[in-house]
Amino acid sequence: MNEVLPNNRWPRRANPKVMQVFEANACFGWVLAVMITLPSQAAFGQTRPAFKESFSSQVKFDTRELAKHFVQDQVRIFQSPVRDVAQKPANARFLIPFAIAGALIPADRHIQPTPSTGTVNAARQISNVGLIGTAATVGTLYIYGVKKHNEHAHEAGFLGTESFVNSFVMKELVNVISGRLRPQEGNGHGDFFVNHSFDSSFPSGHAMLTWSMATVLADEYPSTKSRIFWYAVGSTVAATRVVGQKHFTSDVIVGSAAGYLIGRYVFHARHQTMKHLENE
Repeated sequence: MNEVLPNNRWPRRANPKVMQVFEANACFGWVLAVMITLPSQAAFGQTRPAFKESFSSQVKFDTRELAKHFVQDQVRIFQSPVRDVAQKPANARFLIPFAIAGALIPADRHIQPTPSTGTVNAARQISNVGLIGTAATVGTLYIYGVKKHNEHAHEAGFLGTESFVNSFVMKELVNVISGRLRPQEGNGHGDFFVNHSFDSSFPSGHAMLTWSMATVLADEYPSTKSRIFWYAVGSTVAATRVVGQKHFTSDVIVGSAAGYLIGRYVFHARHQTMKHLENE
């Protein structure tokens, strides 16, 4: 069994307190800018649900709905590669990123970048801001939607949360099964079935979680600028996880593709049915 490299092999990090302040301020500015610039128009077919009497009752209702859909979501997500392709062969195009990632696994260690310590630290901070900023946007939209009875913001926040939860569970399960070492662990080859923990390398959690939420937001606010912005956020997070020496290229390709497909599934499965939920 390969041993994890000692700490002195890792790039030296900047002052943790300074980085925490930077991340907090960057995420706050992110959410503020996004909330100001989000378009007011709904996505095509946007529903108009009624709201519960109080904030707490709405949150409880939404939590029950999230729990009710959870098992169904997981089953359909794991079945989708076979079911969707069988129903519509053209859907095989969504499997292309996974095939590319599989082909890249043997070459991962050879194409892994070797940036400077400063670049590594900067990349890690950027990826953290991208993930946290996207999650904060989803949370802010949900709270704003419930507080102000804004059905569009509520749906965007609710579906973004549902997508995050589904992605997180899948990511943790696959991490434990794959057990892949990170680029700076063991011999640096990214061996599989070694580190069976929730923090293994394959797939990238940052990429999967960010893409799952970003896809929902891009579909909820389907202007060209919105889609470009959110897809750019997902791509930036994925790329900086590789530059930051946290993942191999195949890790982020699989994470990004899986996150995109989960977000797409959640949006299309729930978008047209949200109007019925509040009246039950």
